[in-house]
Amino acid sequence: MYRNFATETERKKAEAIADSPPISFLYGGKPFPEGFRQTSQHTYLHKETGLLVSLEVSLFGEDSSAVEWTLNFENTGSKDTPILEQICTLDLSVDGSQSGWVGEIGGVHAKANDFSYSESPLSNRRWESNGSRHQVPFFNFAPEGINGWIIGLGWTGMWYVEAEQEEGSQLRVKAGMQNTHFLLHPGEKVRQPRVLLLFWEGDRLRGQNMCRRHLVLHHIPKDESGEPFPPICPITWGGMKAQHHLDYIRFIRENRLRFDCYWIDAGWFGPDHETEEFQNFYTEDWAYNQGEWRVNRFVYPNGLREVADAANAAGMKFLLWVGSYAANWGYGWTKEHPEWASPLPDPHRIGLNQKPAQLVQLNVSVPEARKWIMDTLLNLFETNHVEGYREDCRIPYAGEDTPDRIGISEITSVTALYEIWDALREACPTLVIDNCGGGGSRIDLETLSRSYVLWRSDYNCSPDVDCLGSQVGNWGLGHFIPLVNGAAPIVPGSDYRFRSSLYGGMPFGMYHPCGYGSAPIAPPEDYPVEWHRNCLDQYQHVKPLFSGDFFPLTGCDTETDSICSYAFWREDLKKGCLFTFFRQDCPESSLSVILPLPKGKYRLSDWDSEREFILTAEEEGLSFNVETKEKPFAAVWDIEKLDETEGDRK
Repeated sequence: MYRNFATETERKKAEAIADSPPISFLYGGKPFPEGFRQTSQHTYLHKETGLLVSLEVSLFGEDSSAVEWTLNFENTGSKDTPILEQICTLDLSVDGSQSGWVGEIGGVHAKANDFSYSESPLSNRRWESNGSRHQVPFFNFAPEGINGWIIGLGWTGMWYVEAEQEEGSQLRVKAGMQNTHFLLHPGEKVRQPRVLLLFWEGDRLRGQNMCRRHLVLHHIPKDESGEPFPPICPITWGGMKAQHHLDYIRFIRENRLRFDCYWIDAGWFGPDHETEEFQNFYTEDWAYNQGEWRVNRFVYPNGLREVADAANAAGMKFLLWVGSYAANWGYGWTKEHPEWASPLPDPHRIGLNQKPAQLVQLNVSVPEARKWIMDTLLNLFETNHVEGYREDCRIPYAGEDTPDRIGISEITSVTALYEIWDALREACPTLVIDNCGGGGSRIDLETLSRSYVLWRSDYNCSPDVDCLGSQVGNWGLGHFIPLVNGAAPIVPGSDYRFRSSLYGGMPFGMYHPCGYGSAPIAPPEDYPVEWHRNCLDQYQHVKPLFSGDFFPLTGCDTETDSICSYAFWREDLKKGCLFTFFRQDCPESSLSVILPLPKGKYRLSDWDSEREFILTAEEEGLSFNVETKEKPFAAVWDIEKLDETEGDRK
């Protein structure tokens, strides 16, 4: 794995922040640290009430300019504390200028522009989101225009980031939970959002790739070799009968298709009952059986284990959809423990099914409820040999707070989510967690440390969506965050559609199981199997590069007449790849790009032909012209750095 080479100035900035992380809050109406005495470098004790304030601070070695911290509060006294409020887990003021700017990633709305990236001049502004529904909690602030710092938050709940131009040239940036106004009971301890601050100088693209490298090196799950392992999977509907799964797996094995996991989505659970073989948005019933986490024996007479065993024999892990802390009232745990239920604030219908559902969530802040979830999941995993766990619940919801405890329910439920995932990963060290939540609604520093996102937007539910949405998301997330994926539905034989989806782990079966109940039970006889095998081989070939540096070579919008181009580069492997998408109404047939690669000689190899070029990168980078004779078209070129003697031989 590569390293993250920071300058001495960048490292010193991180070290200075680590000495005294910039936080602020009011306690009993008075600003911190008034009334506190410092008991160690990162702990403070309130002399009268016993409130202990502690900071967990991390630096990441001599080649990193990143610092992270988590703010904790603990009542060590014998009485309730005064009110804690206006808590800012980040409160930083720096010099700015009129040329300052901020880069940001939009959230998920089930639209083609999900996760689009934009830059704008710095101004007084506040961003708010519930998870990553409205905004992804990563920002690049460049108050001086040429030097800056990236902020990342770890909080799977309601957060905010606020920028304010103060008098003179000062910029003040604050971040934290949206609503905090609470007291703590004796012995109670709570945490706040995790903060990442990463400093960069000179080149915004370098800074953003330093963030990508930091996430790969220190957060994203990795295998025994130290590499990320985002899986590519055939996605199937849970209502499909067991024999059809076995037939499908046999087809995969016989045709030597290199999938990583066999994915069964919703619909496998509930009372024994007939199901539709494929999701039908008008009649689907899976949500009405939530909470009843037992295998539907009408569909799977022998349970799910025989499907898992068949998948393992075909070289795949078994990945299963669960919405672990959701339930329809009257099902599953709601019958025995109605006191664990937190009603959801909005009425619910599932897809286009007009039947109302009385959905509730398990109050995961209750210790017994958390234990029930963990026991249920671990038993499910062990019994059915589940090695991939797809969690598709929304942001945890634990009910309403009293006026003197605003924020406590959110804190305890979000913390419980992390506790559950950590316990599952400890019990099952090789477990792959797919973090969905109705699309990529929970992308943050904490979830990225525990999971992958294999389905980042419900925009891709419809079988006929335009795959330019995948290009937009790849380009947008690429600026900060690697390996967050979710493919456009398969169109057999379409290289353009497949390549538009390449970014990290993804679903890529022989058909799209979502829609209106019309998917085939097995691939038809004329299915282009060799094409699919080649696509899978291409994915396995290029997968290591998606955790590398990202170079946006054009802009990226949702217009059908534009070109989108970007590249990936792994300096430690001396390899990369260049993607260029000529969309369907694009008038141009060529694009000149400059790849910002180190000086030297490179081999570029076309995926669609035997064409190969040996080119030299100069100071400004590697210049290359991409061409096409058809539209839409996805041109992909492998890039490999050569040693000088090899280049001379060519």
